[in-house]
Amino acid sequence: MTRTDGQKRAEASPPTQAVVLGCGMAGMLAAAALARHLGQVIVIERDALPRTPRARKGLPQAQHTHVLPSTGARGIEALVPGTLRRLLDAGAHRKGMPNQLLSLTPQGWLRRWPETQYVIGCSRDLLDWGIRERLRHHPKITIRTGVAATDVLGSADHIRGVRLRDERTGHLSEITADLVVDATGRGSRMPHWLKVLGLPAVREVTVDSGLTYVTRIFRAPDGAADFPVVNIAAAPGKHPYGQAGALLPIEGGRWLVTLAGTPAENPPPHRTTSPPSRGGSATGSSETSSPTRNRWAPPTPAAVPPTGAASTRT
Repeated sequence: MTRTDGQKRAEASPPTQAVVLGCGMAGMLAAAALARHLGQVIVIERDALPRTPRARKGLPQAQHTHVLPSTGARGIEALVPGTLRRLLDAGAHRKGMPNQLLSLTPQGWLRRWPETQYVIGCSRDLLDWGIRERLRHHPKITIRTGVAATDVLGSADHIRGVRLRDERTGHLSEITADLVVDATGRGSRMPHWLKVLGLPAVREVTVDSGLTYVTRIFRAPDGAADFPVVNIAAAPGKHPYGQAGALLPIEGGRWLVTLAGTPAENPPPHRTTSPPSRGGSATGSSETSSPTRNRWAPPTPAAVPPTGAASTRT
């Protein structure tokens, strides 16, 4: 078969436009990566995006502790230069590892030595905002808010775009793309859309650990600006339940505190005015207990995830 000149040009020309569904961290980092290779990247987001680091409807898990290790921080910085500086300027903490870590393991307190790596301590709201703001004025990236994808365009052989609905007016429109990336997370409709096109069902494996975790935000006491990251690991060989906990200093002079446990010993979701405890496991360290004694600010309402199940799709 002889190729026409038009076919040769089409084969030689790289894709020029991508659509990314979802404006969370995964979606924005995908957009940053694609913008290096394509002429235009359009990010579709159903929700209105806050101009400041605030919670938003489409990211309920943001209330829980998210630790950004140095490997991930360097990866983000390589894709979106200047992000770490923006996060630190906004109050995020850079904590050296393991010199600024208090970690109780089943074998005892983890030994500390000079920094070899680090973590960035901040809220998920600040992390997403920092990445988004660095990319908001990127010449190749357009963020469209208030619109939701309702279907994909094309066939089982070739996806050529998405169908959109304006969340305010209900108006339907279509947008074509050489590549569609789904970064909408757990609520993704992509498996259903592909099945409608005649493709086989996406295989899904669900593992329910039964783990429940509860998070609150506390105002850090005076004099605790250099407080370390605290991690209390589960000790299944010494305790019948998978109790664990973590404390992460974040922006605004606050601490994120997360407790976790299996069904027999779930952490309490109710509000308390006293510091969360974990059966006295951390009592061996005055560095953990003395700065917080009787000086905890009233906490935020507890954030509790709906389930302990985790799913993978292949």
